[in-house]
Parts: sequence; C-alpha cells; structure tokens
Amino acid sequence: MIDPFVYADEVESVGVRLAHVAVVPSGIDGREALFRCLARQLALPDYFGANWDALEECLRDLSWIDSHRVVLFHESLPGLDDDQLTTYLEILRDAVMGWRRDVDDELVVALPFCARERVARLPRSEG
Repeated sequence: MIDPFVYADEVESVGVRLAHVAVVPSGIDGREALFRCLARQLALPDYFGANWDALEECLRDLSWIDSHRVVLFHESLPGLDDDQLTTYLEILRDAVMGWRRDVDDELVVALPFCARERVARLPRSEG
C-alpha cells in the first residue's frame, strides 16, 4: 500500500506556502475535542455533524476553503482509543487518496515521524 501521508515534526517543512494550514495541536484528547479542533481549523460548515461519517464527507469536499492546497498538520496523534484512531487515520488516508485524483486541488495530511509505525499497521484501503 502506498502511504499517502507526509511525515514531519515541523509545519514549515511541509511546504505551506499558498496553502490553508490547519494544525491539530498536541494534547487533543478524545473524539469530541478532535472534532471541535478540526471544525475550527478547517472552518467546517455548520452542517458538520461531529461524527466520523460527517468528517469523511467534509474532508472529501473542502470547497469552502479558497486555497487549492490544504495542509492538515498534526503535532502529535490525537488521544483516541485504538479503534477510533484507526477510524480517523483511515478517513484521512481515504481523503488524501481521493484528492490525488484532482489535478487542481490537494489535501496534504502531515503526521509526526513517530506515527509511521502506527500507520503501517492500518488495514489496506478498499478504494
């Protein structure tokens, strides 16, 4: 499986020029805190339902963001239980892969280097 993520410990190393940069800071603990952070950082629309399906839907759209490049930078992996973290990483992976088919726009998800091993254990994408 091709790993769709970028690994970086500093946001500047991801190539943020002319991008909308959303940062998931260290210390995000729990699904609700993650949804609040993402809603704020990505300016998610009011209809965002603060659940995994709604997050997946919003990440596949992002039309309300003016920039053609969106960088979602994680200072650390959010504090989620194993099942929730797997779900979150799968949603991110599928969103990045979906945006790769678009020639005009790009979604970059940057994770800290320490997340590589966790990502390597993800189930294969069906898409």
